[in-house]
Amino acid sequence: MNIHHSNAANPSPNEPRCVKHNLMQCALCIPKVAAKPTPVAAVAPVPPTLTLRKPTATTEAATAVAPAPIQQPAPAKPMKAGDIIRHILNRRYAQGEIIEVRARVPKNDGEAIYSGIYTDHDAILRDVKDLTETKKATAIYTNLQRIKSEAESAVTNTIGTGRKCTSAPDIERYTRILIDVDTTRPEGFGKSSSTDEEKARALDVITKTKNYMESLGLAGDLYDSGNGYHNVYALDLPATEESKLLIKAVLTSLGAQFDARGAHIDTSVFDMPRVCKLIGSYARKGENDRTDFLYHGE
Repeated sequence: MNIHHSNAANPSPNEPRCVKHNLMQCALCIPKVAAKPTPVAAVAPVPPTLTLRKPTATTEAATAVAPAPIQQPAPAKPMKAGDIIRHILNRRYAQGEIIEVRARVPKNDGEAIYSGIYTDHDAILRDVKDLTETKKATAIYTNLQRIKSEAESAVTNTIGTGRKCTSAPDIERYTRILIDVDTTRPEGFGKSSSTDEEKARALDVITKTKNYMESLGLAGDLYDSGNGYHNVYALDLPATEESKLLIKAVLTSLGAQFDARGAHIDTSVFDMPRVCKLIGSYARKGENDRTDFLYHGE
């Protein structure tokens, strides 16, 4: 499992790019970057119904996109799964912040949903290890938005079945926007892992989207989610219906602009209690387990 990490907080669009991954400052492949920058194909403008622009101090959007609240040193070498998960937890959640973990676990001909509320990162690592190695979880998730402190009474730092999951009233603020690029699978293959060719199409879509966001001055973290790609940006918006509709409009606009044959942006991930793939955990579909995880953050 490898982590690719950019050390540039605000990389220039004219910097050399990794020929293999088309990413800036690829830690493993940077010696192979061509001397001249690879031109990026022009993309169509955002539809007039929604204009994305670099926020200024005089607009409400200035508070919508904020620097990542937690900055961790860039890992210099490939990391084990447990180290990746710890790094992601430390980067995404403040110490003592409430974290919800959910997992899908095979059961007979169906599946069971495991869930738990945590504040202890070590306890999460312990239970993720058990979910992965013993229970053979097909997917493990954590909350995307900040959970209210009132939910602390539900913290047990354990996981199990039959527990209540968080809902919209439990969310305090929108703190992240997720751009989730999925592969479009052929009919009958929806429950199998994506092929390398399908993932290459998803990488092309997420890279073009990331380049566009960088042109607006917005830096995010790029992750390989196993069967697709995630790009996560820090936000600071109230957990209101207006904020939800704003995020939905942004995702819809990006999808209209960058969706391509074989890969598309998931425009449904705007709901408040949304959970997101825990980077570093397995993505198990069919006979193949996706275990290669890319991390290209600040």
